[in-house]
Amino acid sequence: MSLALSTPLPGALERRYDGPVPPHAPPPFGASGLIQRLAAQSREQGAKRRRQLLATQAKSDSWLRRHNAALADYREMAVSTELCGGRIP
Repeated sequence: MSLALSTPLPGALERRYDGPVPPHAPPPFGASGLIQRLAAQSREQGAKRRRQLLATQAKSDSWLRRHNAALADYREMAVSTELCGGRIP
């Protein structure tokens, strides 16, 4: 029993690009991407928590205060990461 597989032409696998070298894209989960993802998750969790509480409860909620402090920390880390060229200092 013989099995014949069709193979592409030798040049079909190679693509040619005669233009300039494309710029390097940073990895999506680099230092700044990680900090932005953590901040986004914290914002989503805080918004979800705020929707579940009354206005008077939200003012005195310690969980929301901790999340607001975490967001401030993420902002500071994002600024220092940008100043260090995208690496966590």
